[in-house]
Amino acid sequence: MEEQYANIVWLSECMKQMRANHNLLLMGAAVGGVLKGQTRKSITIGSITIETVTHLPDAVTGVMEKGARIWVLQRDLDAFGPSAELIEGVEVAQSAAALIAAHEKA
Repeated sequence: MEEQYANIVWLSECMKQMRANHNLLLMGAAVGGVLKGQTRKSITIGSITIETVTHLPDAVTGVMEKGARIWVLQRDLDAFGPSAELIEGVEVAQSAAALIAAHEKA
């Protein structure tokens, strides 16, 4: 479970490359990072433009392509309004407790 999202998604992708068996539950503001319609950002400092600023939907998709499942809590998704749509593959859990219980049985 993580609310600081960019670093943990990157770390999770690295861990999946090393065959770790884990999934992610994104909570709070991190849910905003897996909503459809986000544009890629760049940053310019003086005459230098950096085009490789983290784009969380791509990072999450990369983790899912390596076999991880990604969840968000319904209540956190609801906080973004009724028109909020998740990127393909992200799942919605009703509660963290239910999700944890399901993983304990696996």
